[in-house]
Amino acid sequence: MKSMLLNLLSLAVWSVTGESDVTGKHETVEAKVGDDIVLPCYKEPTYDLKTVRVEWTHKEKEVHLYRKGKDELEYQDRNFTGRTSLFHDQMAAGNISLRLSQVDDRDVGNYICLVKVKDSPEEVRQCDILLSIVPEREPEPEREPEREREPEAGKSHINYGYFGFAILVIGIPGIAVYLIWRRCKTTRGL
Repeated sequence: MKSMLLNLLSLAVWSVTGESDVTGKHETVEAKVGDDIVLPCYKEPTYDLKTVRVEWTHKEKEVHLYRKGKDELEYQDRNFTGRTSLFHDQMAAGNISLRLSQVDDRDVGNYICLVKVKDSPEEVRQCDILLSIVPEREPEPEREPEREREPEAGKSHINYGYFGFAILVIGIPGIAVYLIWRRCKTTRGL
């Protein structure tokens, strides 16, 4: 009973003084293609919104309609079929946010949430939310592990370290043997 009186008092403040509002106005929500997102919209001060009409539109097409305590989706734009829902369990606290699943490029643009009390055109509140798609970052190409460079076609591949070692091991003793042989030959011939 106390809850019902508070809701009626809040509704009276909303309809008579105009001091109540819905928040979420002029917000921007960014998403990537394929994301599930929430377009935020809340009634402040809060009261049970299960008795109001909540109408979400996009480019003048019906996205989601809630009235008389239930979703009415027979006139929902087919682009949104099976992809929208409200937080019914949180409507008593003023949450009228829209959940949109599997975002795609067609979903970009301005969304309007109209809240109408008792279907009266004078008692309407609205929040506008812009949905934009952010591009996926392209993954950096994977680097191949560095390998030994193969010799270019037509060119021989010489490892000068091995070549120098071969000269030391074979060349110096060979020169020494030659010099000794020559000396021996010269000394015998005298």
